[in-house]
Amino acid sequence: MSTQPYDETKHPRGPGGKWATKPASESDVVLDAGVRASEIDDAASTGVYVEPATATFDLTGRNREVEGFRDAAALAGEYNHPGGDYPKLSGQTPRRTYTGATGRLKMPSRAAITRFGQAQHETFDVPVSMNGDVSWMRVTPGKRGVWEVEPVAGHDPEQVATAEAVCAVLEARRPTTALSRHSAATLMRRRRERLEARGARQHDIASSWIRSTGYQEQGRMMVMRTKDTWTKGGEHRPGRVYGFRDVPSNHYSAMAKADRPGAVFNDLIKGQHQRVAVDQCGSCGAYYSTDAATGHTCTTGVSTTARRGGSDSRGTAQEASNRLRRLLTRA
Repeated sequence: MSTQPYDETKHPRGPGGKWATKPASESDVVLDAGVRASEIDDAASTGVYVEPATATFDLTGRNREVEGFRDAAALAGEYNHPGGDYPKLSGQTPRRTYTGATGRLKMPSRAAITRFGQAQHETFDVPVSMNGDVSWMRVTPGKRGVWEVEPVAGHDPEQVATAEAVCAVLEARRPTTALSRHSAATLMRRRRERLEARGARQHDIASSWIRSTGYQEQGRMMVMRTKDTWTKGGEHRPGRVYGFRDVPSNHYSAMAKADRPGAVFNDLIKGQHQRVAVDQCGSCGAYYSTDAATGHTCTTGVSTTARRGGSDSRGTAQEASNRLRRLLTRA
């Protein structure tokens, strides 16, 4: 994550206002704020889906910065998802500043986020800014003070780092010093451990000695179970489970889909990737890394489709449209 000061030349202003947005799928393209505001305004009446984005704004002056954050949050939001929108914590919520090696993170206080989570009892979106870039993070309260945080506008490295920074603040005993204790490298290590803790479910494959395999895509962790064997004397020897870290998805796919998975495993994975100790969850059945400091994140009883299906999501788009209409009127 860059810690350089805001550079306006990298985020050109559009004729409709001070802010510009970068779509999640095209991070090298800059859209004018007026175009984005117009899309949201149309979505408020038509219900068309608006993809999330990352918005930038000028940090000069406190009042402009506060208003800029609220406008940028409205510009960056996701609206009218076919499955229903997640609840959004208002951009009006007072923010705290957390500083560390990754830069300056501004987000609602942990107390405000926790209260909102207790009221919603589900996944919801939170607006944050990292070094002036405003985006939304999708957060899910977990057990024992553990949180799940994912970027809404795609998983590019900066968004992923911001998500882990938000998670570190939410889980810290002292939120105000949470980021000062972490470098960018330690934050990413935390994320890797967290993803490995989710685990991977296995499926059987056709092999002479491999019984099943599984893959945790975001954490790039692969697990494999060998088949049971019997000695010549009739002694039963159960198969063993192995875990491997930082396995590219194409290597795993090549092995899982091969006519001879064992041969591909020996060529691409064995001896090429770090071994990791794994165990199986008795509730969800996933194999997870035992190295994770947070312990296994079991998904039993947790909805994987937390969107509020069937809810009227045009209200949030209308609220954003009203705010952005005021922005363009001022410009």
